[in-house]
Amino acid sequence: TAKDDEDDFEIEDDEAVVDDDEVVVDDEEIEVDDEEVDEDVTVTTSKPVPTHVNRFVNVTWDEFKDAFVSSRFPAPNKTHYADFVHGVELYGNITSKREAAMFLAQLLHESGGLRYKAEIRCVENPKTCITEYKTPRLDVKGKQYFGRGYIQLTWAENYLSASKDLFEDDRLLKNPDSVASNEQYSWDVSFWYWKARVGVHQGIHRGEFGVSTMM
Repeated sequence: TAKDDEDDFEIEDDEAVVDDDEVVVDDEEIEVDDEEVDEDVTVTTSKPVPTHVNRFVNVTWDEFKDAFVSSRFPAPNKTHYADFVHGVELYGNITSKREAAMFLAQLLHESGGLRYKAEIRCVENPKTCITEYKTPRLDVKGKQYFGRGYIQLTWAENYLSASKDLFEDDRLLKNPDSVASNEQYSWDVSFWYWKARVGVHQGIHRGEFGVSTMM
């Protein structure tokens, strides 16, 4: 289980409970708070918040913010929220509120509450990681493929696969730093990785939070 999120996401047997009484998901029943996305959300992302969101996926601003605060991370801003709610269903292929909670828990764990978009030790001292994440047949000379993006994308193979799926070219392989420097790319690869590498596992659909940390 993602340790940083243990206070926000309580898992008991086959049941996932998010934010006390607001959402209960089990094998037979789904109860969802009908509260809509706050009207005062200011969207500065290049992609608008969807006008229709699957009611079983919809994460409210308060739920999103509480996930950070209860895990002792600084409160997020509403641009983060807009990017998250826009992408969970459209780009992450996330179809339940429980899975959205699992995805958010993983992002918080990997990025320190959406504060870091690159592997800290590799940024502070590149020589530390120079021999890591090496794939000679794919690596572009002079480039390193350590963790970047909110989900910490690693290895040249993942950079190339994400790039082809997202852009139909190899831009991320050629310029891996852009995954950290470009805010939209940081989100894009995170949704892509969850959809392509994590969400396909049955443990995710059974609500096994710890499964996501092993991918």
